[in-house]
Amino acid sequence: MIKYNHEQELQFAIRNEDWPPVRVKYELALRGWTLAELSREAGYSPSAAGRALRVQWPAVEKIIAAALGVPPWAIWPSRYVEPETSFIPRVTERHRTSG
Repeated sequence: MIKYNHEQELQFAIRNEDWPPVRVKYELALRGWTLAELSREAGYSPSAAGRALRVQWPAVEKIIAAALGVPPWAIWPSRYVEPETSFIPRVTERHRTSG
């Protein structure tokens, strides 16, 4: 079993740095997962976990984080306001409403 360095993950979160997608893939591979396998196992399309690396998708982020044994905010601190509780919805140009 791989020992996880939670101290290091907290340092990433403190600096508000998201893990690079290649790191997430590498960490999953160490645990015997691919993004496609993880997606299918959770009942999503094979591309779901890969998409969650690029865009916010809280449900799939939780699945990825659980497979890695860390909370989602440790992987994507920029996506969460308060660790473990709040999610920051990203507003894009096409989703903005004019007021």
